[in-house]
Amino acid sequence: MKYILLFLISVFVSGSAFSQVTVVDTPHCLNHTLFAEVTGGIIPTASGITADDGWSGVIPIGFTYNFYGVPNTQCIIGSNGCLGFNLAYASAAQEWLISANLASTTYLDMRNVICGPWCDIYIPAGGTIDYSTQGVAPNRNFAVTFCGTAMYSCTTEWITTQIIIYESTGIAEVHIGHRTICLTGWNSQAAIVGVKNAAGTVSTVAPGRDYPTVWAATNEAWRFTPAGTTYTVSSIPYSPIPYAASAIYWYDSTTGAYLGTGPTVSVSPTVTTTYVACALGCNDTVKSYIHVTPSWLVVGGIGGLPYISGITSANPTVCGECNGSITIHGVRPFTQDSVIYSLNGVPQPVLLDSAGADSTITISGLCAGTLDYIFYKIMDCPSNQVGPVTLTTPPLSLAMNYSIKLGCNGDLVTFNDLSAPTGTDYITTWSFGDGTAASNAVNASHVFANPGYTGVYTDTLTYSTSFGCSIDTVFTVNVQHPISANYTSDAQSVCLNTPNKFYGSTINLNEPSYTWNFGDDRPVVNVPANGANNATDTVEYESPVAGFFTATLTVTDTIGCQAKFSDTFNVISIDINTSVHDTSVCLADSMTLRALPADPRKVVTPWYIPFSYSWSPTNNIGQTTTSTTNFMGLGTYVYTVTVTTTQPLVLNPFGCTASDTEEIISYPPVSLVNLTQGPVTIPFGGSVQLNVSGAVYYTWTPTNGTLDNPNINDPVATPTDPYTIYTVYGRNLYGCTDSANIPVYVDLNTKDLIPTAFTPNGDGLNDLFRITNLKYQKLVDFSVFNRWGILVFHTNNPEVGWDGTYQGVAQDMGVYNYQIITAHPDGTNQTYKGNVTLIR
Repeated sequence: MKYILLFLISVFVSGSAFSQVTVVDTPHCLNHTLFAEVTGGIIPTASGITADDGWSGVIPIGFTYNFYGVPNTQCIIGSNGCLGFNLAYASAAQEWLISANLASTTYLDMRNVICGPWCDIYIPAGGTIDYSTQGVAPNRNFAVTFCGTAMYSCTTEWITTQIIIYESTGIAEVHIGHRTICLTGWNSQAAIVGVKNAAGTVSTVAPGRDYPTVWAATNEAWRFTPAGTTYTVSSIPYSPIPYAASAIYWYDSTTGAYLGTGPTVSVSPTVTTTYVACALGCNDTVKSYIHVTPSWLVVGGIGGLPYISGITSANPTVCGECNGSITIHGVRPFTQDSVIYSLNGVPQPVLLDSAGADSTITISGLCAGTLDYIFYKIMDCPSNQVGPVTLTTPPLSLAMNYSIKLGCNGDLVTFNDLSAPTGTDYITTWSFGDGTAASNAVNASHVFANPGYTGVYTDTLTYSTSFGCSIDTVFTVNVQHPISANYTSDAQSVCLNTPNKFYGSTINLNEPSYTWNFGDDRPVVNVPANGANNATDTVEYESPVAGFFTATLTVTDTIGCQAKFSDTFNVISIDINTSVHDTSVCLADSMTLRALPADPRKVVTPWYIPFSYSWSPTNNIGQTTTSTTNFMGLGTYVYTVTVTTTQPLVLNPFGCTASDTEEIISYPPVSLVNLTQGPVTIPFGGSVQLNVSGAVYYTWTPTNGTLDNPNINDPVATPTDPYTIYTVYGRNLYGCTDSANIPVYVDLNTKDLIPTAFTPNGDGLNDLFRITNLKYQKLVDFSVFNRWGILVFHTNNPEVGWDGTYQGVAQDMGVYNYQIITAHPDGTNQTYKGNVTLIR
């Protein structure tokens, strides 16, 4: 157990302090380890001041400090005990002569300063001036330390002081560790502690610390707190910030005995003793005290080391259950104890417990195994070690049997677990070896759903407890009673009316019988069981019809289980079809004739059956021994094709034949010539005469009224749509036809004509200004304006024009503007803007 006792430094740390000496006591069985450290201490930076009566260069504060309401991020340090914010005096001389109080002092460099205290210091005779910034925003501080600096004219006298300013609050503190009076009387023995603003109009001084009071001080401190436009001052406990690197010295506080130097010291008190840790700083010491009570007073009162007088154990009650226990005896009652033990060679987590009046501690929840050792501690003080102690588990006994009932859709097996002992903590698990889920029933029934073939199964019975203890046995269950069906035949393909033999076989041990079904609508063939296992059967069969058939053999055993085997066989009665059968054609080119062998059900015979072909007669055709030939001729022709199987393959019996006859009547074709060349373009409202020849009868489309006669070879077309395709169909006396197309475009954009001048002088020539050539267009708007934009004429009648007058008054000669809008047959409007000249 570790006790951490934190004591403030002996002179008390002020509420604004950032550092302290922390002492920690770590008690052991027979001694204590004390550890001390300085937290938040100064890491000094030299100010650079080595000459008498001078200000330092500009020094960064490290944060923003508000002094009399003015923010400052930089400062200067005066060699005569001051911190200033008037950067204009950086590296300049500092006034040393004190002849008036702070409020009346007129020195310009002694404004905007903190005096801590202001006195005549002679740094060349000894001492240091340094500064540092410490802490975390927004609670940082900046400290200036004058360490053992000699006084002018009396250099054996010295001063140690520290000025601290604080971020956010604007507080300033002065901590004077040592100041004595200069006995030579130099500088009136004066020293001032206070603050003064930049204008020199407002100042605050610590009571009794202003000119002309003569004073000395040891371990005193003052705090200056902002209050509006001024500061208040109060006395506070002396608590300068020590150096972070301060050495630690240890002493017995009662006897003053020196114990050692460094951050740690070991002590072995016999009674409660107070120790002090001293952090040596700048000519002073920061102290922290700690009271240490001997470990024995804490651990066990008056008596010897902890001791185990005996040990008892209890085994787990169920195999695998962790409910065993070990009890150690002779433990001191009512103390905090740490029990340490190892189980099966593995150290276990420390058990924190306290013995009662019976002086025992029990370790419960133990599994079976060996506890290698056990002891306990009071704090760091160990007891004697006992052990090993072994905890045992109750044994398991396994027994079982099973029975089998065969079936066709699965074999039922009943399993019985006869293991002992029994109870809610014991679990039976049957694994059946067929990929199905295990069962936890004590007596389980299971159906093996794949009988006959994979009928030997490796099963497992596992007898276990809910705590992981188990025993198992592996055994074989044989439910094998296979049944299968198979057959072969003399041929898979025969010609019609040819017998074929089928040979059936099976694997079965239960006197099988056979049933044959050949799939051709004839009755099934039954062969009863012949009393022999794994029996065979032979059947000769001749199909009365041709086609593809599926022969199925069904084997049935005495249990009623069945197996089936099916395969196809082909009974060929060759039929032949031709691609062109008894047809009339208009023959413009050679025609292909193709023979297509098929079975009587009109199913095309598979391509892999080889055939030979023969066409007759041979006139007007090409090849006569292939499945395909070409015909060319006019008139009536009759052809016969004969097909024969040629190779005795398994699927192709040799010599099956078939024939087909077809009649072809061919006529001369018709071909249209002298067709009007298109495309043809005509203006809107125009016409074109179409022409074609080469046929006897003609029909034109479309029949939408744009043709004057759709049944002649040269009709006149008058379309109005922008684009029309005229199609002509020609036919001869045999009904043979041909067709052709002529595209016709209609130009809907006839140009409008607008004159540029007119002469309304009544001579009958060019007396009106009007738009001409409006054949298919519509006049939407016709407006004329004079030079001042006045509308002098307007109409939408294409037959009306402007006669050069406005409201019955003849207009002057000159140029007039017009706007004309016309609508065209294609649905678009055309706008014309321009000018016309009126000439008289």
